[in-house]
Amino acid sequence: LKLNAALQRLCAEELPRLESLARERVEHNAQLGQKAVALRRDLSLTISQGRQRLQEAFVRMRASLGQKESQLLAGVEEVARVADVALSTRATQVEERAGEVWECHQQLSNFDAHGDEVRALNAYAASKIAVLHYLEHTEGIDGGGISTVLESVKSQVREVLQDQVESVVTLANDVPQIRRGAWT
Repeated sequence: LKLNAALQRLCAEELPRLESLARERVEHNAQLGQKAVALRRDLSLTISQGRQRLQEAFVRMRASLGQKESQLLAGVEEVARVADVALSTRATQVEERAGEVWECHQQLSNFDAHGDEVRALNAYAASKIAVLHYLEHTEGIDGGGISTVLESVKSQVREVLQDQVESVVTLANDVPQIRRGAWT
């Protein structure tokens, strides 16, 4: 009897309450499942957008590096062209100077101190003029002119390379910002 009364009371009072709680729990779990699916979808979308932005940033960075490389090569080619012009100018001057040395040598070897004194004095004067002309300072030929040109070319190459290195360093410093931007 007591057992029967307890069973009836359980069926009448507790069972509907427990059934209601179970339904609420099932609905709550279904809502949590829907929220989890929505959050996964949002997370997947955020990840794909971040990947896309990161890929775009690396494409821009590659293009920028390609441009910097082209600028570097163009700068080096320009410096090489200027160096070629300067060295060919110097070579022409050296060749002219060698011709003058040869002429001076010929004049000195033709110097004849025997015989007519007037001819000897004229030959001496001509030889002296040739020697003085030879000993005159010619811009860029003597006294390290070639080394000055080479140092100038080296300096120009260093400047061009330094400018390009600074550009690449600036770009490299932007990489963390690009990475941060891709994930936000």
